[in-house]
Amino acid sequence: MNCLVPGFFITLPPDTPEGQQRRREQGRFLAIGRTGEPEEIGPLTVFLASAASDHMTGQAVVTDGGGLAAGPGTAVAGATGAFALTWEERMEGYTLVGKTALVTGVEHPAARAAAAALAEAGADVAVLAGRADAQAQAEAAAAAVAQHQRLSRAYAVEVASLSAVQTVVQELIAAWGHLDILVNGLDLPFARPFLETTDSDWERVMSHVLYGTLHCIRAVAPHMLARRHGRIITYLSVLAERGMAHCAAYSAVQAALLQLTRTLAVEWGRHGITVNALGYGWCEGSPFLPAEPAERDRLLRYIPDHRLGQPDDLAALTVYLASDLGGNLTGQVTYVEGGLLSHP
Repeated sequence: MNCLVPGFFITLPPDTPEGQQRRREQGRFLAIGRTGEPEEIGPLTVFLASAASDHMTGQAVVTDGGGLAAGPGTAVAGATGAFALTWEERMEGYTLVGKTALVTGVEHPAARAAAAALAEAGADVAVLAGRADAQAQAEAAAAAVAQHQRLSRAYAVEVASLSAVQTVVQELIAAWGHLDILVNGLDLPFARPFLETTDSDWERVMSHVLYGTLHCIRAVAPHMLARRHGRIITYLSVLAERGMAHCAAYSAVQAALLQLTRTLAVEWGRHGITVNALGYGWCEGSPFLPAEPAERDRLLRYIPDHRLGQPDDLAALTVYLASDLGGNLTGQVTYVEGGLLSHP
């Protein structure tokens, strides 16, 4: 069970003077500078009703133009309605044909699945591994993109270096002309008791995940701001919200990514850029999983939908957020984690 929460929606047709005036009046309160449109709700409802959202439960998805990201009192729920659009016309907003994307952290299975899903939706997709020695993984991810008859490029650099990331982005824009979508999938699982975690441990986790993500955003942002269009989607863990023993460094970085998402959504909303995050829980292949079968069975019983996450659980929602239909959803962190955060 999930909940879809609309913010400001004006039901008056946009081609009437009154409809235009109402949109101007209400849009000034929102991060993206405009109200939502009814056709933006339907496809997200379809996603929540489909098998693609099987591992997502207990979530409230807020399509409010970034109002809640700016704090209480900036978004007020409104009525919804329907314009004279056919369902086929509404669903056309899902296509990513003509769009280009950069997906980082393709050492992580979820990022690889995202790259393939974006390509399947029609985008040309470049993939970036966050370590210079991971070129083979980047090439494999690019090959999966190419199977969908889309253009692809593979890169492997140390994302802790801003100049290295900027070089990749500049080369990509020079080759393709524009960059529409950034998916930040960098991850570096790390667990150690707090007093045994050294400064070098903290630096390693922060350099790769936090600074790596910052560098990717800093590299693409000037281009997106100049074009007044962009989609930035960051993957993070439920440990951004919940504490877990021995995971202080990892959890702190995840929480930083969460607040970075909300802040940039407010800062860039009026420039045509949406910034969102998708969160995962216990996933198949995670190094955090218990080794003992009895412990793993206990964990599965704790997860409300009684299964581990799969790499493609975030893929469909990534496509939605990257599409034109995701333009009214910004500053949100949506978890696809089997209902873990619904537990007290």
